[in-house]
Amino acid sequence: MVACASGALYGLLRAFLTSATESGTSLILQMEFGWPVARIGFVVGSMLVVSALAIMALSVAHHKWNQPNLFMNISSFVALFGTWLLSPRFSSLPFSILLADFLIVASCFCAGSIAEGRAMEHAKPGTVLSVENIWVIRNVGKNNISRFLAPPMARVMLSTSGRMSYFLGLQLFAGSSCVLLLLLTYAHAKTK
Repeated sequence: MVACASGALYGLLRAFLTSATESGTSLILQMEFGWPVARIGFVVGSMLVVSALAIMALSVAHHKWNQPNLFMNISSFVALFGTWLLSPRFSSLPFSILLADFLIVASCFCAGSIAEGRAMEHAKPGTVLSVENIWVIRNVGKNNISRFLAPPMARVMLSTSGRMSYFLGLQLFAGSSCVLLLLLTYAHAKTK
């Protein structure tokens, strides 16, 4: 039950973290570096295409590596590292902001595919955590709640409290994700 709930919850955290990062990156590039909207759209869109290609390449490598739990946890810690690049104390260049965005998005999606697979693997028919209910939680929670709330929250935090508050908020979500996936790994191992 813990593995199932952890995997499903990670999907919500991942959607929130990646959506907040994408919208926050755009605002940072606009506010701090004075980039025009068209340039931001092109660069951030290009970065997302590169992230998608990296995710596909990592997916192939992951299947050859055959250590999904280790891959999932390393990916979550890469995302946590990526949030450090958003700290105003460590980054003062647009490249570091874009690199952070790339690391967070690519690694969160890699970890998420394994976490959600584990959730489905541990689903219990006829319970709140059945496959059908997990799909509802996944689709409604990720698409209608996390992806809806994260962008405006990130932008309000950046515009009213600054990048340090934004950075600390993302650290909280990324750190929580790491702990949640370690819990998922432990729970999955206990059921084997």
